[in-house]
Amino acid sequence: MSLTTKLRRTSKRLADKFGATLVLTYVSAPTLDAATGIVTTTETTATVRGIVENYSEFDLLTDPAIEAGDLKVTISAQGITEPAPEDRVTIDSVEYDVIDVTHHESGTTDVMYELQVRRP
Repeated sequence: MSLTTKLRRTSKRLADKFGATLVLTYVSAPTLDAATGIVTTTETTATVRGIVENYSEFDLLTDPAIEAGDLKVTISAQGITEPAPEDRVTIDSVEYDVIDVTHHESGTTDVMYELQVRRP
């Protein structure tokens, strides 16, 4: 078993043990129906476990992209599609927009995703 496989399994095991249940909503790119002129998106969901944290005061002061109230959500990359800024995360029945996604990798394989989420 490779180091990358072990890291992915460990990140998933830790998120499953210590994390909260979250719902990721993946939003597809908009498509235009030429006949009707209607723009639509498709949504799919995945239930995952993740660690939800507030950003530190230091993060708020030093990173202008982080706003008061933003949350940091860390999830295992094992078995899920990579989230994108168009997607949403539901935490305790409250929906948040994904603002940014940071990859934590081993070589070229994603092990964890760190999401910056914000209430709309």
